Amino acid sequence: YYTYIIGVIIITADSYWEVRVMIKVNILNFKGFLETVNQCHGRVIVLSADGQKTNITRQYPIQHEMEKNYQKNGKCLPLSLIFDEPKDYMTFISYYAGDC
Repeated sequence: YYTYIIGVIIITADSYWEVRVMIKVNILNFKGFLETVNQCHGRVIVLSADGQKTNITRQYPIQHEMEKNYQKNGKCLPLSLIFDEPKDYMTFISYYAGDC
């Protein structure tokens, strides 16, 4: 298991600050991962190696494809995740720490 913070991305827009948190994780319990992601209020975005961003929150066809990759990788799936909502990030970290 490994979890570490890659960085905090701060984006300005008009008169407010929008904060997004990005982490890199290795998913070993895919079912628990999806349950946690689907409870999030904001978007959970997967950042691919080529920079493509894909929202996976309650996006069941995309999640199904991810599960195929998880199975193909020997029940392991390395991901870079971006959270729109800091509260969702904290929920995910609490799940991840408890799953180790």
